[in-house]
Amino acid sequence: MRRRGFTLIELLVVIAIIAILIGLLLPAVQKVREAAARTRCQNNMKQIGLAVHGYEGVNREVPTLGTYRPPTRMDKHGWFLFLLPYLEQTALAAQYRWDLDYSDPVNQSVIKTQLKVVQCPSTPRETWLVSAAEAGVPYEAAVGDYAACNGVSKDLATYLGNPTMSRGGMFFGEITPRGVRFGEVTDGLSQSFLVLEHAGMPEWYVHGAKQATLAPTPVRAAWGHQYQFSLLLRGHSADGLTYYGPCAVNCSNDLGIYAFHTGTAVALFADGSVQAVRKGMRVEVMAALATTSGGEVISPNDY
Repeated sequence: MRRRGFTLIELLVVIAIIAILIGLLLPAVQKVREAAARTRCQNNMKQIGLAVHGYEGVNREVPTLGTYRPPTRMDKHGWFLFLLPYLEQTALAAQYRWDLDYSDPVNQSVIKTQLKVVQCPSTPRETWLVSAAEAGVPYEAAVGDYAACNGVSKDLATYLGNPTMSRGGMFFGEITPRGVRFGEVTDGLSQSFLVLEHAGMPEWYVHGAKQATLAPTPVRAAWGHQYQFSLLLRGHSADGLTYYGPCAVNCSNDLGIYAFHTGTAVALFADGSVQAVRKGMRVEVMAALATTSGGEVISPNDY
């Protein structure tokens, strides 16, 4: 008995149907992957928030930028280094020499360590290391996708027509030689940025497009840097290429809130909550949330 096989037309129809189904499924798969990556990013921020609260509970202040710290002299240490014991990185913290600067060759093995807790899974990367120099001595450091909120720049305050506004953020250095205390945040912890996404460095991105050169200050992404792993917010022009303008989120990762999540970025507030801030957030709202004592009342609908 002769067995009938598929005709060429039937085979092409089947292939076409399969191709259509794949085309329909791919966007759904990509959305699921991005949702999973965004969730992991939010979990990273949550861990950092718990670490800051743990540190503040012991030391009655958040870590400082700069840094002005014992045990022996005013050496240079990044704020994130103080959180290592609170992020299950006690062994790494024990290797760090606090009597030497963060960039000292002895501390290279620590600051070159990649830490998943500061890496957003949505970020496309070619490298997790950045090369820099301190006092003429070259070093390498691992980078991350988050940055401490250091408040608002004087130029942004001027752009907003309020040059005398309170500009200090949760990591602002006005109160030296110690860090900000939660009780000093008169705007309320739920109304103050703590840590923000600042993703993609040292590569330079503007409105989702990678630029031909590295970001103007690529070392800013190094999680162990004495003060550069922070954002003194400026706002950007609408095209994202210059500072001091109306664009607040996902405009440029050069000194701006920036993420690779569609239409949003992840923000950690001082009360430990993690929220999405939308790309269309007004720069006035960004400035209000970046400061700790401006007296503004901001609704979640505003960001």
